[in-house]
Amino acid sequence: MGLIDALGAFEVIVVAVDHAKGQVCSSESLMALPTDSQEERVTEISKRDIRLMKDQALQLQSGHYLLKQLHDTVRADTKLILGRSSSTKYAVYASIEDALKLWKSLCRENEVHKLIEHLQEWNRMDWDAKIRFYFANASDDLNVFLLRKDPVFFQLFVRPLVKSKISKSLIDSYLLDDKITLHNLYSAPGVFQGLSVIEKLLIAERMSSTSDVERICERVHLDAASASSEHKMKSLFASVATRRMI
Repeated sequence: MGLIDALGAFEVIVVAVDHAKGQVCSSESLMALPTDSQEERVTEISKRDIRLMKDQALQLQSGHYLLKQLHDTVRADTKLILGRSSSTKYAVYASIEDALKLWKSLCRENEVHKLIEHLQEWNRMDWDAKIRFYFANASDDLNVFLLRKDPVFFQLFVRPLVKSKISKSLIDSYLLDDKITLHNLYSAPGVFQGLSVIEKLLIAERMSSTSDVERICERVHLDAASASSEHKMKSLFASVATRRMI
């Protein structure tokens, strides 16, 4: 009490450290100030996290923080424990609606933004409205979206249009489940290596041989793991965000 009388206030800082991971889990501050009450000499101010968070940091371009871009595959029956503290921020995207909202926030004030707004209304459109929307926005990306999210519309309306095309793309062969054409692409190393990650995985999805599927997935994993530089990894993340691959 003598210390309080002398200084007028005091602050206690509590730091929790995870020695195994070598990081600070929590750093909280508790402050007490003197009061005029004779019965209660001090009043406590609620604890606050005093660690430096990325969105609160000063001079972000100065390079005094480390930014990492990581990804992992989590199966439906697998539990994943995420390290957490009072300043940790996570975002869970558990549905196509969540993904569209993220996509919408990344593509503001442009044609993609308007396309996303319409896709969110797709299930509430009548048949004629869907047809008008399709002809205004037809693309490989939209066809894959409809194959997965509205298979009835795809089979009755989109598939006949794709099948009637004289020159078909890799995506067209995927949509039509043309295993022979896709296997020929897989069997041509020079062609297959030049495909994007998404295109390779689409081919793997249509392969009838389990061993072929495993080889394709292993190849994709090795290519990603052997990224030659930090810039290559950044470009992979940027590609997912900008090439309408959702």
